[in-house]
Amino acid sequence: MPQLGHEPLWDRVYDELRKALLAGKFAPGDTITLRSAASALGTSPTPVRDALLRLTAEGILVQGPRRTPMVPMVTATTFQQILDVRVILEGSAVAAAAALATDADCLAAETLHRKMWDAYEAEKYDEYLRCHREFHFCLYKAARNPFLTETIENLWLRCAPILAYVVPRQRATDAHADALDALRKRDGAALQEALVKDIKRGGGFILAQAGEDGIIHWPGKDGRDRLLKRPEETPAPQ
Repeated sequence: MPQLGHEPLWDRVYDELRKALLAGKFAPGDTITLRSAASALGTSPTPVRDALLRLTAEGILVQGPRRTPMVPMVTATTFQQILDVRVILEGSAVAAAAALATDADCLAAETLHRKMWDAYEAEKYDEYLRCHREFHFCLYKAARNPFLTETIENLWLRCAPILAYVVPRQRATDAHADALDALRKRDGAALQEALVKDIKRGGGFILAQAGEDGIIHWPGKDGRDRLLKRPEETPAPQ
């Protein structure tokens, strides 16, 4: 996370922690201590404490050992419920975006899509995931409904740490290219179909990682080193 200086930058600290969670910088089960977060941000513990309290009150974090804020583990049931709501909200957002998107919106989406696959080819999977998230929200923001975009972001915050489990396995199944083509044509139905396909495909892979306890775990034996492998080596869900 970027250094923010030593003054109590309350809102900026909160925003940076949200960005870090959205980016999958924290895994389920990770605790976030005042000292570590303040050191990473280059600020005092006071605004960090306030930000962590806000995130806990919003249900993004939970109280872990010794009441330390913790990224919650996610059960398959909870994740399926989030997927169901995402399909409704994000599908509605892109359907509206198709009718309202400008040429600038299309160009921004094209640029992000190209950067996404450049990162893929370079095996920079953390960069791929960042561009993937920005590509999605480029589409949602084109709907010109900030309340809808904010609600979608809050949903992503609740599952972002496990969204990082998914790295695409084959370019041939890239629903993003279909979404981009539909956006260019201003075809709302096709854009919605591509977006829902992407959500369900990635969601299916994540749900397949649930253990007997019903909790979704890091896929495979490599744990956090998942991004060091080429995506083709990751088995597809059955």
